[in-house]
Amino acid sequence: MVDASDGKPVIAKGDQVVLLRYVVTNISKDPINLGIGTVTLTTRYPDWSWNQGLVGVWAPSLMAKNKLSTTPFKDGTARPPYVLGPGESFMIGQNLAYEKAEILQVDAAVSVTDDSGSEDASLSWTLSGSVRLL
Repeated sequence: MVDASDGKPVIAKGDQVVLLRYVVTNISKDPINLGIGTVTLTTRYPDWSWNQGLVGVWAPSLMAKNKLSTTPFKDGTARPPYVLGPGESFMIGQNLAYEKAEILQVDAAVSVTDDSGSEDASLSWTLSGSVRLL
């Protein structure tokens, strides 16, 4: 990920990163069939010139050490639908460039499938919010 204006990496070696955890909970009375993408996160710092979604760094050992996963699927079991029952939750995580006291905009696109596991865009939705990093 390189800033087009100056050609420098958006996250360079030695930069601080922040680890984020998101808990996804089915608060309905019905099960939800999630697709292979389950929940796709797009994050941005609104005052950055980089206006695309932020991309984390490849850090599998850091993610494992902190028990962060980008999917609720266990290795080798990623076969939709992932059925999230009423009241059930799972956690997904991500790492990003850290900016102290910055507002981080978060969009979460929820990928829903029919009973066969085929994605159905008419059932999917997106949530938006923001977080202040301290």
